[in-house]
Amino acid sequence: MKRKHFVLLALWSLMLFSCTTENGVYTEPITLYEKIGGTWNLSRIKQVDELAVANKSGVTEVDLTDFFETFSISLNETSDYTPSTFTTSGAPGILPAEGYWKLDHAFQNWDGSPVKVLFYSDAACTQSIGKVSITSVPGSVPLMELTLTRSTNGTPFVSYVYTLIPVMQTNE
Repeated sequence: MKRKHFVLLALWSLMLFSCTTENGVYTEPITLYEKIGGTWNLSRIKQVDELAVANKSGVTEVDLTDFFETFSISLNETSDYTPSTFTTSGAPGILPAEGYWKLDHAFQNWDGSPVKVLFYSDAACTQSIGKVSITSVPGSVPLMELTLTRSTNGTPFVSYVYTLIPVMQTNE
């Protein structure tokens, strides 16, 4: 009988303390939109030969940074972190220059697969003009890595890996 009272007291205590919050305010979880929105400048770009990687032969990577030193991408958002327009400058022809963007998922994928940034030519986001994968999300280190992979018949043959750093905004 004592054991039953002890278990009931323990359960009641758990319910009482688990229902309280630190300051009583619920905060929405941080989405990837909040982490990647803004203007990013190129730190490094490399080309990866996916066929050489798969076959474990030859040169697999080439650093292309010197060819695209002025590359930047602006992923513009509204005040509530809803994606709007994007622009790129100094980009090779493999990325669209402007349009609209959104993510295929607002949070990291549970299976570890990369979230994709989808580019569109229209505000309704119906006319796709490209996509890149977010292979490294900014966190404690303010770097973002985007990967654009080209494939033929479902087989990847080349990837471009963009390592980007944020442009810091000044508060005036």
